[in-house]
Amino acid sequence: MLAAASRMKDSMDISGLGTVKSTSFLLAMSLFRKRNCSDPLDRVFGLLGLHVPGSDIKDAFTVDYSIQVGRLYRNLAKALIESSQTLDVLSYVLHRPNVQTRTQGLPSWVPDWDSIMDDNYHLMSSERIHKTLHPDSSINSKPEWRVDDLSGSVITRGLRIAMVEAIAPGYPADAPGATLRGKPLIAAWRQLAGLEASSHITLMGIDRKEREKAFQNVICGGFVGHTNSHSISDAYPQWLEWFPHATRQNLSTKGREITRSFNGSVRMTTLGRRFIRTSDGHMGFGPETAQVGDVVFFLPGGKVLYVLREMY
Repeated sequence: MLAAASRMKDSMDISGLGTVKSTSFLLAMSLFRKRNCSDPLDRVFGLLGLHVPGSDIKDAFTVDYSIQVGRLYRNLAKALIESSQTLDVLSYVLHRPNVQTRTQGLPSWVPDWDSIMDDNYHLMSSERIHKTLHPDSSINSKPEWRVDDLSGSVITRGLRIAMVEAIAPGYPADAPGATLRGKPLIAAWRQLAGLEASSHITLMGIDRKEREKAFQNVICGGFVGHTNSHSISDAYPQWLEWFPHATRQNLSTKGREITRSFNGSVRMTTLGRRFIRTSDGHMGFGPETAQVGDVVFFLPGGKVLYVLREMY
């Protein structure tokens, strides 16, 4: 049922009949990411043959079935950055263990449109990307993105924010290899945030009450309250009581609704990601592959922050 509903929603979205319209070729690529395709080149060339908003990008391409798949995906990513004057395409790079990549030799900034993932993860990640890359998101700079044609590496500039100094797992329910769930997971998140009784962490001099408020906002991505009638402060205590047991039988009808909504936001924010704390005391969720020692950067043209790793 989930797979069928997902595919029907994709068809409605790309035709502009759904509640979330396809506003760009990039979004169209994402909507059809789960569809089977006998030739991975047709994930680009096939969509270029459709009339979807943003498909004027086809002017930058010559249909050539002799091109390597990795080269085509790289050319597409570069063209999308140049045409949109944003780094939105970088947010469509998804990581293991929830995604099985199939295209060899892709630079780390290029999405593998032929990768394999389950329907649930695709729905969650697509919704998260759509919300964080909303068209109204402010951009005060244009991308500076020079690609080395031979290696695919990028020359750019950015503002270094802080280093990742601590990490914890994300949402565990059906994430492969998840080791923490229930109370131990919440305890790990709160410990990282400096909220456990045994914690001696001081986060930017912020008192415990403000840290608690920031923590609750972080784990749900700040999505609660914008589209719901309840606030984060109302929803969090009920969700916290429910989460270790994952049963709503003892909740009232309203409580079940609030818990379901809040848990959906937490799941969308944290599934396939890691909770991170930076050296300057900020906390948030980053890629599943994030490690201690990685660096958080702002890059021109980006609507979100990026976690980068020094390569030797």
